[in-house]
Amino acid sequence: TMIGFDFYDSEHTAVLIGDDATQANLLHCAFVDNVTQGSGGAITVAPSASKTTIFHCEFTSNEAMEGGGAIEHSEGADLTVYRSYFHLNHATSDGAALSSATALTLSRSEFFSNTVESAKGPAIYDSDSTACDAGENIACLNSDVTTGEECNGFYSVTSDDAAAAGSGSCHVFNGSCQVPSSVPTATPIVSPTAAPTGTPTASPTISHVPTPYPTRSPTVAPTASPSHSPSCVPSVSPTVGKISVPIQIGDPNPPVPVPVPAPPTNTSSGKGSSSSSGKGGGTRAPTHASHKHGHTHNSHNGG
Repeated sequence: TMIGFDFYDSEHTAVLIGDDATQANLLHCAFVDNVTQGSGGAITVAPSASKTTIFHCEFTSNEAMEGGGAIEHSEGADLTVYRSYFHLNHATSDGAALSSATALTLSRSEFFSNTVESAKGPAIYDSDSTACDAGENIACLNSDVTTGEECNGFYSVTSDDAAAAGSGSCHVFNGSCQVPSSVPTATPIVSPTAAPTGTPTASPTISHVPTPYPTRSPTVAPTASPSHSPSCVPSVSPTVGKISVPIQIGDPNPPVPVPVPAPPTNTSSGKGSSSSSGKGGGTRAPTHASHKHGHTHNSHNGG
């Protein structure tokens, strides 16, 4: 079992699984730019190897001068490939990514742009029609660089005679891509019209030149004269409503004015007056005496 190994630029097959291997497992490995003059640029599985499992491995730009640009799977050994990626592998003979001669089970793997030269199976070459598509495989742009023929899946033959004659059939994966045409169409599908369908009018329907004068002249005098007096008499009380809060103006506690007594205004001279004056014309303020039986006024007669 090998986990997480990287194999780069080998001039021979990078990994050989020999005849005495009963169970070989390769997990999370990378095989890049390995070249061999024989078969299987990255891996060769010997005929007597009992069982080999390849899980989540990458195979990129590996090359073989014979078959199996990435993997050569010999007759008599079981091989299972799961979740692996094959890209830009090349073989001069059959099977650019994988060449299988016996029981092969393939699932959830991807094959892109693998190529052969005047051979079959640019993705997988199945020489005895025993390969099993276990589902969810994807293949795209796998081709023969000489003829341009593509096979995005298994290329299977049923006998040695058919293989020798170069006949067989291509089993395309359900996840194969639709290859676009390499040559564009000569002319567009829809051609533009020779001329516009409508011609413009000779002149605009609305002039953009301003008029020399205003379209309307002002009136000579106002249409209504103002009245000489106001038309409304002000109301006695406010029309909005009574003020709920009294308005306070000035000092809220003004001083209370103190009344000033006025000077006496009654004066008398001579006899018979409630006020008496002596000789010489002098005056005095009246004197009030209060008794139980009334008031008594005293006066002096001059003489």
